[in-house]
Parts: sequence; C-alpha cells; structure tokens
Amino acid sequence: MTEKPEDHRVKTPFQQLQVLLGLPGGLGEKLLGFWLKSMYDLIRNTGVEPGKEFKVAMEEAMHLNSKIIYIDRNVHETVKRLRGAISFWDVIKIIRRSDDALKSPPPFMQEPFHELETAVERLKTRETVRELMAWMEADFPDVVRVMVHERDELMVKHLRECEGTVVGVVGMAHMDGIERLWKEAEK
Repeated sequence: MTEKPEDHRVKTPFQQLQVLLGLPGGLGEKLLGFWLKSMYDLIRNTGVEPGKEFKVAMEEAMHLNSKIIYIDRNVHETVKRLRGAISFWDVIKIIRRSDDALKSPPPFMQEPFHELETAVERLKTRETVRELMAWMEADFPDVVRVMVHERDELMVKHLRECEGTVVGVVGMAHMDGIERLWKEAEK
C-alpha cells in the first residue's frame, strides 16, 4: 500500500484530535460510548430499567407463539451514523454539558421533588420525554436526528410493510414521531 504525499503533512493539535475523534475505536468512539453508557446509567439510577418494555413484549410474544419482527435499525449502524454525525464541537459541548447539567438541569429536573418515586414517575411521561428531547435537540440536533428521527422513519416504514394486526413496541422517545409520520403517510 503506497502512502499519498499529503499523509505526511504536519497536523495541528486540533487536526490530530479530529482524526482521533473520527477513527473507529479511537477517542471519539470511546467518548461516545462513555456518554451513552452515562445516559443509560443515569436512567437506571432513577429506578427506570431501559428496554424493559421490549423484554416484556418479547416474553409475551413467545408465550403467545407470535411472530416477532425487529423494525429498528441495527445498533451498530446507529452508532456508526452517530459517530459520523457528532462533530468535534459536539464532543466539547457534551463534556461541558455534563458539567453544566449539574448547574442547569433540563426543565423536567428543575422542579424540586420531595420523593424519589415522584421524580421517577415523572420520567415515565411523554411530556417529560418531549422536554428532554427539546433540551437535547437545542444543542445536539444531529444526535437527535440520528438517534430518534431517522429511526422513527425506518420504524414507520417497516410497520407499514406488516400485514394483519400488529402490535408495535417502541421507546417513548419515538412515539410522537412515529404517530406523526404514520398520519402523514395516510394522507
């Protein structure tokens, strides 16, 4: 394999960091993995088990001997697309936002809660998910596009291809988008 002459150019520290952030398995993927794990850990620490609705749905489907169809995008493809959508500046914002979130939390966390149970229950509402999505989309529109909007479109496409009676189980962050896209497709 021959190297191109431009491969030997001196890179600034900023350019070197951009290369590291873009490499599979590099710093960018590690930061992305850390951020996603932190988000799921935060959710778990509130008493909510992410993905529990899918486990219950699969158990019920197996109990009823029903067909299970995976309508979402492969997680590896989503992570790959997410890696491509996150810029260097997004990584800086994510790092800063983690610190700022303690000082200025999202709207649904700003009200004082007297009991943890009340706070956990509030996280389970569509209104709270809408607030969280708006809070995320304000600073990270490309992340929300990849993690939510693109997947909403794919799930609606796959659901519309199904025949007969179908029960779709999706995360709450996808419900508004799927309902909107479904209604648009019926016009």
